[in-house]
Amino acid sequence: MLLRILRSVALVLSLASAAAAAEPQTDALADALALPELFDIMSEEGAAYGRDLEEDLFSGGGGPRWHGEVAQIYDPEALFPAFMKSFAAELEGADTATMLDYLTSGEGAHIVRLEISARRAFLDDAVRDAAEARAEELSVQDDPRLAHLDRFIASADLLEGNVANALNGSLAFYRGLAESGALPEGLDEGAMLAQVWAQEPDIREETEIWLLSYLATSYAPLGDEELARYIDFYETEAGQDLNRALFAAFDRVFTDVSHQLGLAAGRQLAGQDL
Repeated sequence: MLLRILRSVALVLSLASAAAAAEPQTDALADALALPELFDIMSEEGAAYGRDLEEDLFSGGGGPRWHGEVAQIYDPEALFPAFMKSFAAELEGADTATMLDYLTSGEGAHIVRLEISARRAFLDDAVRDAAEARAEELSVQDDPRLAHLDRFIASADLLEGNVANALNGSLAFYRGLAESGALPEGLDEGAMLAQVWAQEPDIREETEIWLLSYLATSYAPLGDEELARYIDFYETEAGQDLNRALFAAFDRVFTDVSHQLGLAAGRQLAGQDL
């Protein structure tokens, strides 16, 4: 930090100019990836997760206060700008032009719409359950499409990245509970880490099932050659940089979301105890 402060004014001005020039590219990427719409969907997912937490932690008695706090925590008007700040920082120096060339092409834009449509459809539990059943059939029948999906999951690090983000979120939730006084005093950081790691096998299994069913649903309308080209893009340097930036920005934002949920849940539990 000190070295950065001591740099010349001219360099600071040149960096500021570069950041200003890069911002439209980042905004264009967000639009190409339909990220504003995705954050709206994730807000609805957050509301559903809040109801699950309410049932698990408060026996369904969270009430308007809890629902209001969950809505505020998942408010896309707050989350999206925070995400974009991290996303832009992570993309600094990356080849955003190549990313945009593919994602704004007819094929790239079509695939993004398929992904968004599937994500929105998965808000319906019945749709998600049916998708999981179809994905299980693909596995049982050893469908050739599985090879493409497995390649994408591996090359984009989708399983390990999502599991890592989920574990970070779980730890942040525990920390929020602890900070609000809702956990026993003897439950220190080491004990919380142990509890989080104990969840890893279940998180991994749930993530594998969700990924396979979601990807199979998203890409069902695509031919194998179209899907292969999409995977090829994410295996390029630009695609890898984009994937890394997305994971890092989502992790930063939603780890904070989990922490805020832990704080809110702890306050709710404390109020119930009173």
